[in-house]
Amino acid sequence: MNGHVRFPSLVGAVVIFTLPIQLAAQMSGRDTPVRAATPEGPFRSGMEITAGAQGMHGQYRTSGAAHVEFALRGAGRTGNRQGPFSIGIMASYHPMMGRWEQVPMYIGHVRDFNLFASGSLQPVLLVAGTPLRDKELFLSPFALPEAQLGGQLSFSPGAADVLVLDSYEIRDVRMDMWGLMLPVRWHFGVDKAQGARFFAEAGLGVDVLRMQATYDLFRASLTMDIQPQVIYFTRSYVQENDVVPLDGELANSVVFTRAMMGGGVDLGRFRVFLRVQRTVSGSLEQDGETFRRVRGNVLALPLIAEAWSDPEVAATLTAGGIVPYGRTDIPLDGDGPAQSSERAPGVDRFWDRTQAVLGISFQLR
Repeated sequence: MNGHVRFPSLVGAVVIFTLPIQLAAQMSGRDTPVRAATPEGPFRSGMEITAGAQGMHGQYRTSGAAHVEFALRGAGRTGNRQGPFSIGIMASYHPMMGRWEQVPMYIGHVRDFNLFASGSLQPVLLVAGTPLRDKELFLSPFALPEAQLGGQLSFSPGAADVLVLDSYEIRDVRMDMWGLMLPVRWHFGVDKAQGARFFAEAGLGVDVLRMQATYDLFRASLTMDIQPQVIYFTRSYVQENDVVPLDGELANSVVFTRAMMGGGVDLGRFRVFLRVQRTVSGSLEQDGETFRRVRGNVLALPLIAEAWSDPEVAATLTAGGIVPYGRTDIPLDGDGPAQSSERAPGVDRFWDRTQAVLGISFQLR
């Protein structure tokens, strides 16, 4: 013995015992995710709140709007960055869609036309030289345009009014529009704190155009009175101020359903986007003609389009002619022997289906 003591078995046991513990700790470290850092800065996941301004070009004009959006967005890879997918709801308001003290034209309506075909003789209604049909809408330079008619008389009790033409003079017009859009976005690239991040988006929405105006009515009527062996015809003219148009059958508002696609870029808290949206509306068939269905005030469409500024329309009105643009009371089921009792107005002019929207917003949260 030289005074040195060795413990080989004890040392070996310690090494063998500690090695599995270290390996187990490493394996458990791989399986256990690292807790994400507390969200911080402007790039938090979860609820986003943005506000901004946008401009929409549609109906042959450009209007500005303010908007606010609430969106849900998933977390990014590091847990405190914005993820690639979001869905939200955007509310917008266009305060100045249109302001006119006096509309420089009249909007006419064939309220009643009760002549019918007899053999080869077809009913004819010419207003300022343009053929029209029952329930047709038209633009006119005159309150009471000249009318000519021909056809077979109906002696039924409901046919006392052979012809009734209404013309509306519209003034003190105020238009605004509010809307809701449900955008879904896909963000590309790495969720980094700085630099640009592009996105594509799609969605559905609805816009409600509200119109306040004063309508003055000019009505020309041709009435038939049947007496024994004698038929009397009476022409009459009526003017009324501040009336409810179209006998109160239509609302003051017009409802547009939109489908949207677009894209943009996020720059820090700022977002710039460009959208193209399409108005979704069904078609209506009547007497071989196709119209776009209008949900609401059919008299508002020529106004928001400023139809009097169109060169073709202006030339026709200046020459004393009229411009047909739509009809009321079109069956929803179209032509056929069993037409629907549900009816709607439609237009074949002044309907702009595509709009472009350019906007900028700032992320509040």
